[in-house]
Amino acid sequence: MQLFPSDPEVLLQQLLRQRPSELSLPVIPAPDYLGVAEKIIRLALPWQAADGRIIDPVEKREVNTATARFIGALGLLIQQGRCLDLLDQCAAALTPALQEMAKGEISWAEFIGKEAMMGLIALQPYAAQDQLAGWQELLAGLQPERCYFSCRPENGGGSRGNFVTFAIASEALRQYLKLAPESDFIDRMLEKQLPRFDENGMYRDPNCPMTYDPVARMNLTLARFYGYQGDKAAALDRQLQRGAAAQLLYQAPTGIMPFGGRSNQQNFNEVTFALLCEAAARRLAGTDAELAAVFRRAAALAMAAIQPYLRTETIHFSKNFFPSAGQLIHGREKGYGWYSPYTLLIASQLGFAALLADSTITPATAAPAEYGTYLWMTSRDFHRLFASCQGLQIQIELNADSKYDATGLGRIQRRNCPILLALAAPASAEPNFFTVSPPHRELAIGPESAGGCLAAQSGNDLHCEIKQISSDGKSLRFQLIYRTAQETFTEHYQLEQDQLQWQIGCEHPPIAARIPVLTTDGAHTGELEYLPDGFIWHWQGASYRVQENSGQAKISQEEMPAVNRNGIYQMLRFQMPGKQASFTIQLHPPSPEEKSPHLKK
Repeated sequence: MQLFPSDPEVLLQQLLRQRPSELSLPVIPAPDYLGVAEKIIRLALPWQAADGRIIDPVEKREVNTATARFIGALGLLIQQGRCLDLLDQCAAALTPALQEMAKGEISWAEFIGKEAMMGLIALQPYAAQDQLAGWQELLAGLQPERCYFSCRPENGGGSRGNFVTFAIASEALRQYLKLAPESDFIDRMLEKQLPRFDENGMYRDPNCPMTYDPVARMNLTLARFYGYQGDKAAALDRQLQRGAAAQLLYQAPTGIMPFGGRSNQQNFNEVTFALLCEAAARRLAGTDAELAAVFRRAAALAMAAIQPYLRTETIHFSKNFFPSAGQLIHGREKGYGWYSPYTLLIASQLGFAALLADSTITPATAAPAEYGTYLWMTSRDFHRLFASCQGLQIQIELNADSKYDATGLGRIQRRNCPILLALAAPASAEPNFFTVSPPHRELAIGPESAGGCLAAQSGNDLHCEIKQISSDGKSLRFQLIYRTAQETFTEHYQLEQDQLQWQIGCEHPPIAARIPVLTTDGAHTGELEYLPDGFIWHWQGASYRVQENSGQAKISQEEMPAVNRNGIYQMLRFQMPGKQASFTIQLHPPSPEEKSPHLKK
């Protein structure tokens, strides 16, 4: 038997059998999906113009999908007995959104349908008959191959990426509301969409960003929830089941979603994940109560991770606390990613999560990443590796998308530690997202030699091999070999519950290790304590300790900072005289008694 099966369902079952009976972790409160969604909607009320449209408070204009997501979020709240004083606001937004969708002239109509129909369902008991008939007429008159830009024959006829899954969800809802004639549209779209899933049930959007795996699965899950039962239903269910297992393996022990590609480190990712977990728990409740409970724990863990960004006076849609006012929002995608639609997206998905949640399912005591020891690699298309050991997890980028990430060790997370304590995500030297400070250099934990810097390597000239995988349950060991045209880097990893042993080597000495330390996330700073052989970084009552084991390193701070979506980092450089270096890396959670003495605001 393979030590760590590559099949996510097989590995997940193996981890469930190995869960320690004596494991005792804190109970996580049930997510307040509707409470947070209502907070966002009420914060957004001043953005609504007289004609019902939502005007982005930063851009001072209506931007794509903002009005639709306002309708979806508010409609889902109304359906579940909240915000009944806002019926007029929902109706006011619904009319222009449906009119725009019906024109068939915009390239993002796919994003309107699902949200608009949440508003329509919510308003059915309250709207005047003529108003309701007008909305229904607009929806009933849609021709999906013309309305949805990505489904037009001249645009691939449904073969493109995640946009098509939004169209599928919208059409499932039109059929649910009996506003669409019987047709094989969804089956024809799925015929072209199902090949986009890899062998792990993960959805391959162009360039395989991690974010758009769960986004696409969310839309297709909602299509099934609202009644799609066509010819492709069984094949779709199989992929959704695999993908649900995979997402439990790639969740961090702190609850956050993986880095990788566009829109990563944005807080709607955890809400998407929670929605999918609630859907999986509901599906499994009658057949596998144990696994259903695990999905509910994972959902609560993800929601707990992003609470600091949602409980503030303004909502932070990325994992940082830089101001959301002004034209430059740190971490926002260039070209899209505006404040209003991505904040309202959180609210809409919270509404769906609440709708899908089955409160009769008691969450499990732990999710796999909180206790499991395992190594799992995505398919080659996603080129990422996850290694976990009893609540310590690393994520490694094997061949970075140079617009967003850097190759190498891009994340270290430990259960009960702040998510930004060590590193939550790497970054490119020229990222395709806005930052409050120039990035200057690639950001990752990794080696550099006379033959180049591993973090800067990507593309067809980079090759990576994994070897020497072993585990005794209490530790996990493996080796990575990266080959470029100029250099061969080796890395040995040994994970234990409370530390990571990391060894690096090269062919063209001298070797150095570049290790980032967070300067600020926009609200907090910490304290850097130098040691003779390394450093301790104190952050929010926790500590991040790095020591070079031979005592031969010359430690310096690079002049230029590095930047990712989470904040601004200083880069510490450990220069060695030869070809190898060895480090001990430890993350220590805050003690119950400690009052965060190193936290500065």
